[in-house]
Amino acid sequence: MASWIFVVLALCLFSGIQAHINYCANSYCNNGYQNVGCNPPVVPGGVRCTGKSPAVVTLNSAQQTLILNEHNTRRSQLALGHLRPFLSAKRMPTLTWDTELAKQA
Repeated sequence: MASWIFVVLALCLFSGIQAHINYCANSYCNNGYQNVGCNPPVVPGGVRCTGKSPAVVTLNSAQQTLILNEHNTRRSQLALGHLRPFLSAKRMPTLTWDTELAKQA
């Protein structure tokens, strides 16, 4: 039983290591521009935040849900054509939370 648990944990750890995405790969930005996730700035927030004391804000699931609900409500209004002067959208899917993207932002 202990060896089975060890194998499962080892596979989970290995898959987590393999899941790391190399945003500097050419396949992510083959238009000649560098991907925003490649080589993040040394200064937190980038050079525009120098001297401004930026901080990482951790959001709990309730805050994430609130942000998504508010954003999707506005997207729905836009998609239905309720926001002038915009026409209704043909296809505007609902957004979901992306933890990896949130870390980069």
